[in-house]
Amino acid sequence: MITTSRLNIEKNNLLEVVKNIGTPAYVYDARVIQEQVYKLLNLHKAIQLFYSLKANPNPSIVKLIYDLGANLEICSLKELEIIKKIGVSPKRVLYLGPGKTEEEIRKVFEYGIKYFIVESLQEMQKVNDIAQETEVTVRVGIRINPSVSAKGSKLTMGGKPRQFGMDEEQLENIFELEERLSNLKIVGIHVYNGTRILSSDVFIENTAYILNLAKKVQEQFQVKLDYIDIGGGMGIPYFSNESTLDLDDISDRLHAMIQEFYSSFGEEIPIFLESGRYVVGESGIYVTKVLYEKKSKNCDFLTVDGGTHHHMAAGGMGNALKKNFPIKVLNKWNEEPNTEYYISGPLCTPNDLIAKKISLPKSQPGDYIGILNAGAYGLTASPVLFLSHHLPTEVLVKDDKYIIIRKKTEYDLPVVQTFQS
Repeated sequence: MITTSRLNIEKNNLLEVVKNIGTPAYVYDARVIQEQVYKLLNLHKAIQLFYSLKANPNPSIVKLIYDLGANLEICSLKELEIIKKIGVSPKRVLYLGPGKTEEEIRKVFEYGIKYFIVESLQEMQKVNDIAQETEVTVRVGIRINPSVSAKGSKLTMGGKPRQFGMDEEQLENIFELEERLSNLKIVGIHVYNGTRILSSDVFIENTAYILNLAKKVQEQFQVKLDYIDIGGGMGIPYFSNESTLDLDDISDRLHAMIQEFYSSFGEEIPIFLESGRYVVGESGIYVTKVLYEKKSKNCDFLTVDGGTHHHMAAGGMGNALKKNFPIKVLNKWNEEPNTEYYISGPLCTPNDLIAKKISLPKSQPGDYIGILNAGAYGLTASPVLFLSHHLPTEVLVKDDKYIIIRKKTEYDLPVVQTFQS
């Protein structure tokens, strides 16, 4: 088995798949996804899992996760199209986002999505106006930007000036507006404090704050909540100094916390947990092939057929501190690293580096380079149109079988007649 990642694919099988389909390619392990989903579904009976499509919206992967019992969280009309094609029940969908257009809101209501999160006072007014047209009352959740931020989060989403949600300090204004709106009713709260959380202490502290905030809302504003969305932010380890999130510890502590919360809250309402990276991150590997080996100013370079246009995160784009993702030479798995390389892609920019000064076995053209933990925020979070290279193939593997879930595609656009002089 591939023991340095969560992939259950035999190394020989992986190489065979890649040789058959060609590179560059994303290969996903269905069994890892299944294991992760079941872990989260079994955290606590009160917790309902919502898979965040933004992490990996490939319809085949979304359907796999949905069929395993997870609900879905979406943020765009394109993601809405995806779940429609799959045949998802709108009662198992949550819709959010800070910049919803009127078209979005109307289409979401037409589809009948059950859980809708508003993120500003003006959005509340707009939702109410649209609901008035059809003489319905819309039940919404409010996204709250809390007074504190999640310590230990790799990316802070709340507790600071952010475009997401409404400040906790605005709660009175929120409920004063609700009283004036005839076709909108607040029935849930949503807080997403941070992401890439690897500490169970941070996750538990964050959850405790949100549950206490729910009690505050209920008591201060006499609102009956139907659900509490605690966000999520569960991370996976990418780098050598990072450890795996202790889910057993989280589960044990959640049981006591939720039991105490229900006793004081007075009602056992569902608690929503959103997760994307944790569900699919460790299931994927991005595979490229070495095209050329060369030296530049006494540094060794490997030029491969894929790059940051397919996997922007591996290049550290947007991060002040750039670290190498876990990388293996797939056809030299057991060989000791003995050469320090820069790994560059095919793009005409010096930023197209997917690894810097990484120690690997001596490599040559034809070798296969694999970036591990590439299942989340890979292809669709990357600038795939830059230089108009083709997309990578995407493949889903289970046991010794595989299916192509996205073909290599050229972005061929029709020639449009130009303006006549």
